[in-house]
Amino acid sequence: MAPSNLIKPELTLEQLNAAIRAVYDLWEYWPYMLFGDTAKGAKEGKLYGDKIEIGIKKNELVKPVMDGVRTHIEYEMDKGRCDYKEISDDWIKYTWKLNKTDPISVPVECRIIHRNYQFFKFPDHVVYNYDEFRIPNPINKYLKARYIIQ
Repeated sequence: MAPSNLIKPELTLEQLNAAIRAVYDLWEYWPYMLFGDTAKGAKEGKLYGDKIEIGIKKNELVKPVMDGVRTHIEYEMDKGRCDYKEISDDWIKYTWKLNKTDPISVPVECRIIHRNYQFFKFPDHVVYNYDEFRIPNPINKYLKARYIIQ
């Protein structure tokens, strides 16, 4: 779990927009999706919440992808833009901030999906702040089931 001093309950739209842009830069070549309130906010055209939520299927998180993610997070830590990371079989969690002097870090949580769910088979696409993202389809069914996904 991230240290409590790194998490701010209400992040600004500007902070979330900068963080989702950084997520896009890191993950754009891999088959990830926006999850949770991040997916809902992107679909509605305005992000909100206390973190950026994404997900990737376990079978798509192959060794080269995982190595690339680890390397990039280490690079961000070296540059002072990442204060925290946790990588397990179920999660890739890290924080991101615009620059090392910024006191606010945005938590990024990538859920690793171990089961096949219908709403991940044919994702919908949304454009948010010039970037195209995949989201579960249909989003409403996913949002109802999001807390039990494994």
